[in-house]
Amino acid sequence: MKASYIIAFIIPLLLVMATWAVIMPEFNEIPMKVKIGNSVIGIDVNTTALTFGTVFNGGSSNRTLVIVNSDNYDKIAYLRAEGSMTDAMMADAMNFPKEVRVKASANTTVNIFVNIPNEAEVGGYTGTLKLFLIRAI
Repeated sequence: MKASYIIAFIIPLLLVMATWAVIMPEFNEIPMKVKIGNSVIGIDVNTTALTFGTVFNGGSSNRTLVIVNSDNYDKIAYLRAEGSMTDAMMADAMNFPKEVRVKASANTTVNIFVNIPNEAEVGGYTGTLKLFLIRAI
C-alpha cells in the first residue's frame, strides 16, 4: 500500500519537474552606455556590452544584438531597458522592439537605437538591457 502512495506522489512530481525544465525562462543582462557630448565621436568595440559611443545632442546611434536560439523549439524574447539611459530625459530616446520571436535553431537580429534629444544634458549615461527568453507556446 505504501509503494502505491509513493508512486502516486513521485510520478506527478517528476512530470511537474520535467515541465518546469521545459518552460523555465532564460535571463540575461547586457550593460549599455552612451556619452552625450560635443567632442569627437567615440567608438567602442566592446562585444559584451551595448556601447553607443559619444553622440551629439540631436544625434543617434545604434547597435545590433543577436539573439541565438540553439533549441529545437521557438522562443519569445522580451526586452526591457533600465538605468539612467531610460530615466525622464532619455525615456523616449531608446527605440527597440519589446518582444521578438526567435525561431527554433535560428538567430534573430534586433537593432537597438538611441536617439539623443536636443535638450539632453552632456555626460555619461548607463543602463542595462534585460532579456528574458521563454519557450513560445
